[in-house]
Amino acid sequence: MNKNDLKRLGKITRPIPAKNERASLIQDHVSFAPASVQCIKLVVEPVKSLPAWHDAKGSPGCVFVSEIEVN
Repeated sequence: MNKNDLKRLGKITRPIPAKNERASLIQDHVSFAPASVQCIKLVVEPVKSLPAWHDAKGSPGCVFVSEIEVN
């Protein structure tokens, strides 16, 4: 119920796209048991090192989030 007493409700791990895989919009869903909450912490971690086939190989990846819906 507070930011000092958080627990994980779900987790998603996305695979690294293959070479020549087209960019796409990804809509992930995290399902969990009903819970009463007053705060939510969302942790999004990009890949630490882009794969060898990428133009920016070895550089950290980026994550872009446009919407988050909590229902």
